[in-house]
Amino acid sequence: MIRSKQNFQLPEWLFDLSQSVTLSFYAYIHLNFSGQCKHGWINHDEECYFFSRDALLWTGAMEMCRIHGGYLVEVDNEMEEKFIENIINVFRYDFWLGASDTIVEGEWVWETSGTVISQSSYKKWGHNQPDNHGPENCLALHHGGTWTDELCSLMKHYICESKARYNETEG
Repeated sequence: MIRSKQNFQLPEWLFDLSQSVTLSFYAYIHLNFSGQCKHGWINHDEECYFFSRDALLWTGAMEMCRIHGGYLVEVDNEMEEKFIENIINVFRYDFWLGASDTIVEGEWVWETSGTVISQSSYKKWGHNQPDNHGPENCLALHHGGTWTDELCSLMKHYICESKARYNETEG
């Protein structure tokens, strides 16, 4: 871990990135790198997030998150979306999210919770999305902050999510 000028603990990968890109004030204020999350994960609102540096197929991203004790992120509300947007706008990549419509075409479901997106209180589809061009069955988040349906066979970065740990001593 490296200390920034503002005395916030930044993981080395984010510190290196912040040397060339100015992070928004929101990101500095709301990022909490405490022992509540595993090393390399970012704590926000009782959840931990991992923003990948590598790109995988959607199924590979799901598996990688599972291996690391999490799941592909499920965006539940605007506050969570804003937090994620502030991070991904630094990277300027598209990221996989944890929903698909592989079971019933047009019915988007968060894979881990089983929540149907059309019935949830929060969604952020881009203009004319989902458009179902071909077999676009996996949900992606563009670095501009909107959701789109994509081919699951594309390589994208991914965001894992897990619950923050409050009673464990290991970081």
